[in-house]
Amino acid sequence: MADVLTAAREQAERDECAEVAAEIIRLQAASGLARAEFAAAIGTSTSRLCTYLSGKVTPSAGLLVRMRRVAARGADTSQAPSQVSTASTRR
Repeated sequence: MADVLTAAREQAERDECAEVAAEIIRLQAASGLARAEFAAAIGTSTSRLCTYLSGKVTPSAGLLVRMRRVAARGADTSQAPSQVSTASTRR
């Protein structure tokens, strides 16, 4: 029974790491930044970011919050031109 529980916990941990890695990939893409730029924007090295992207290492909660903020800024920036053009056509 203990072996089954251990295996289940290990699988859950692998699944969680993969889910976090997938979110980081989405966040970097949403930021519109290259990998090195995204790493610099969140205050880490490109090599460390790669360990997060691969799921080998899970970032701290604080770093994940920073990633979300950087991605949100990128999303805001990418939406800005369409909002400007919409505003100018309303006049």
